[in-house]
Amino acid sequence: LATTDDRLVSELEGWFDNKWDQGQECTGEFIRLLEECVLFGRRYTPWQVFVKALDAAYGRFLDFSLAEDIAGKLAGFQQEAVSRCVALLDRHWGAMLADSVGLGKTYEGLGILAEFSRRRRDAGQNDVQALVVCPAQLKENWSPEKLAAYGIVGETVTMESLAALAPDEDALAEESEKDRRRRERLLRRLQSFDIVLVDESHNFRNPATKRYEALMEVIRGGGKPDKRVVLLTATPINNSPWDLYWQLSLITRGDDGWYAGRGPVSNLRNTFRAIEKGGGGAGLLDTMLLTLVRRTRHDIRALQESGQPALLAGQPMRFPVHEIPRAVDYSLKELYGNIYDEIISAIQDLSFAVYNLESYGVTLDTTGKMSEGQVTQRNRTFIGIMRTIFLKRMESSVVALTGTVRGMVEYFDLFLRELDERGRVITPKDNQRLRAALGKSLPDDVLDGEEGVRRARRASVSDTPAPSDAAKRNALREAVAADRERLGQLLEDLERRRETWGGKDDPKLAALRSLLESLPETDAHGVPTKVVIFTNYQDTASYLFEALAGEPDGEDAPH
Repeated sequence: LATTDDRLVSELEGWFDNKWDQGQECTGEFIRLLEECVLFGRRYTPWQVFVKALDAAYGRFLDFSLAEDIAGKLAGFQQEAVSRCVALLDRHWGAMLADSVGLGKTYEGLGILAEFSRRRRDAGQNDVQALVVCPAQLKENWSPEKLAAYGIVGETVTMESLAALAPDEDALAEESEKDRRRRERLLRRLQSFDIVLVDESHNFRNPATKRYEALMEVIRGGGKPDKRVVLLTATPINNSPWDLYWQLSLITRGDDGWYAGRGPVSNLRNTFRAIEKGGGGAGLLDTMLLTLVRRTRHDIRALQESGQPALLAGQPMRFPVHEIPRAVDYSLKELYGNIYDEIISAIQDLSFAVYNLESYGVTLDTTGKMSEGQVTQRNRTFIGIMRTIFLKRMESSVVALTGTVRGMVEYFDLFLRELDERGRVITPKDNQRLRAALGKSLPDDVLDGEEGVRRARRASVSDTPAPSDAAKRNALREAVAADRERLGQLLEDLERRRETWGGKDDPKLAALRSLLESLPETDAHGVPTKVVIFTNYQDTASYLFEALAGEPDGEDAPH
């Protein structure tokens, strides 16, 4: 509780005195040490010591004084977030703002940069130079006009562009001297900024990516070792607590002892090891108090219900009322017609021998590290996942399933060609690289977007020999050839089915179109209705985009 109400302060002091009277007396030796402590210089009452402890832990939350022009652009709770984050920047050189979606983190981020710059100017220091790092699709949120409106001197770069600052060994070998000098000049310029704000910082939860490596070099390199770091994200943890750790490591420059002496977190990595082991606990709270500011919509509503106004531009904030989601039915069997049973049968009957090479006598890198039973179980699990992927793509759209089947047919053809002509096999890991080189999609944890595709195009397939036993080699070839034949026939049927209805008789698309046409043109406030459609696969997104009158090759094509 932070309060300046005299009555409440008096009541709290009485409450403390009562608790103190109930406590056990300390040993005389401890009291003597306190009396002789040179840090005090005079005697303090227990109440004063307690208040000092509160101030040390929570005092940064009390200073809400922002410049009027900055405060005027923000709601009260947003002003509080800006003040807290600027205090953390002063104290720890970094802060993470993790307010939930819809609370205006972009405006809060602009306020943080503006207030930090204002305080530096008031202290007689040079103008602050701010660097904003954000996803390409959000660059307009941090345009020069937006920065100028808040009096911020700075520049915005996309996080996707950072990967070029940390090329891999293959790219370095191909890089010309001119390109190297240009890259190094750009890095030095980015390192010269006084404060770095990272929007959607959860995209930097993986330290193995080139973009992470480059951003870390920007933060801790150059002639500004005291640069501040602001991280904005609504989802600081996506998969595990280590997502948060790697983001905070950008603030600490990878120094796990960064907060030693500043709070209860003496070693950041050890704290997160304990968090992982214990599932949270005091270590997580301690870390959050040192680094993080987070409020949810529930918190803001609670403030409003308690009588504290939440105003923005003089108007009370209103959150939309969410309706209960409802299902829109369609027939999957009708979508695929007479080939529905064939699809299900094909998926169930595939051997996926290419993902079970060890059973055919192929020796892979991991073979000696796992028991035969572990290898069998791993392969069985992976094949089960592959079947699930086929079913999920089938449910998503005919286009998504067709793309997956076509990609698998291409892979089987390549596998058989390598086996027959060169006497070697392609491993599942090689398949992932080749699919990237062919422009296919990959899960996030395999390769990192465009950077991964570039690396894959330069990658060579590992030289894994085919089984030396002729019988096993023939059995492998027959199994893969049978899978290829089954999927090849399915691919022809899928393409023929799509040509037959051309999207016009797609019951799933028809149900979606009917739902969209039933929506009102404007909402209750007269704002034109906007719709967001979520789908798992880019193939389906492109198909919907074109079917709903989008231009397939236009600037607004989906990515």
